[in-house]
Amino acid sequence: MSVPCNYCLSFKAEQKYPKPFISVIPSQVVFLGGEITILCEGLHHDVKFYLYKDGSTPWSQQEVRGRNMSEFPITNMNQEDGGSYTCDYHPITAKNHWSHLSDPVELVVRGEGPSSTSPVSASPLARSSAGLHAED
Repeated sequence: MSVPCNYCLSFKAEQKYPKPFISVIPSQVVFLGGEITILCEGLHHDVKFYLYKDGSTPWSQQEVRGRNMSEFPITNMNQEDGGSYTCDYHPITAKNHWSHLSDPVELVVRGEGPSSTSPVSASPLARSSAGLHAED
């Protein structure tokens, strides 16, 4: 059973830090079996980042020293990896002072990857993802 994020937030003593910026590289749309990295970037160094999927308990966490950004790679993407992701953080030395929750980022997992389609019938998105161009 997933615990709503609001429930998690009730345990956090104080939200003192601004929300982190969340992004996805290379793209928020990925084919089955593909790879992405979710980046979560705050304003402070030496923090612990928490990544949440669909507003539930932490999906992953990562402590970073000397940096203000965490990378959460997801490999071999499947349909269950799609959804809404957010993150927050707290200083390593002040576990009761949290950031606000980031804005959400939506991951979309598409059916089959470009390697399983013919270049002739592939959509422009699939052709460009496969490195093929209209003039090829």
